[in-house]
Amino acid sequence: MAGFLPTAYPDPVAFTRCIATGFQAGMDIAEISLPNPPFPQDGALIQRACAVGRNHVSDAAAAVRLMSGARTEAHQPIITMAGRHTFDTLGLAGLLDECVAHDVDAVMFPEHSPAEQRALIGPVRAAGLEQVTFLAHSTDCEVLAGDDVENPVVYLRSADLKTGDRFRTNETVERLAWLRTLLGGKDAYVFVGFGIRGPREVAPLAASAGVDGVVVGTALVEAAAAGPHAVRDLVRAIGPSLARPDSYAAPLCTSATVR
Repeated sequence: MAGFLPTAYPDPVAFTRCIATGFQAGMDIAEISLPNPPFPQDGALIQRACAVGRNHVSDAAAAVRLMSGARTEAHQPIITMAGRHTFDTLGLAGLLDECVAHDVDAVMFPEHSPAEQRALIGPVRAAGLEQVTFLAHSTDCEVLAGDDVENPVVYLRSADLKTGDRFRTNETVERLAWLRTLLGGKDAYVFVGFGIRGPREVAPLAASAGVDGVVVGTALVEAAAAGPHAVRDLVRAIGPSLARPDSYAAPLCTSATVR
């Protein structure tokens, strides 16, 4: 399970405690957005949370330092989510330098097109990081068809149009199956997110055998507003729904591209 929070939400101290508590409760990965302008695909709750976080920390470099310091163990993976504004402000090299300096494990560019994201995988991996490719539409999946990228890490948006929408199980399972067909049996780690609030949404995805992980965003933002105890309870409720082998390790921990 990957848990999403905007940097510094609900405030820097509570943010650090919520991320640390999530990891201690069994969260595998933290996905944390930098202080970007609102993403169109985010629902109202996450947009408000991002605005609150930006009021506390508006500088991308400071945000990277804060998210890195939220870990309780050095090996706990962090994905940083950078929008166009951050990318254009820091530049690719500047962003990657900040991530490397503070041991962030992966980056995601949700406002870049699939083709643009594909072109960035090489430079990102050359810097010693992993890239999570965000695919918002079924047609986006085709960017990976027949591709020579080894072991891609993919965030597949569910059939929901915005974060926090009602989860559409059948359509999402079909989208997941289509992606796996296009990958042609290639090893890939696939997250599914948008609309996942608890075991009810996770269980059918886990049963489909095409998903490796889920991203919980709106529900975790709601929990963070209530406090670390609510984050702990949410993570513990979702964990048993994700089937894991005894040898399970979160991706990004074991990738050869990660320091």
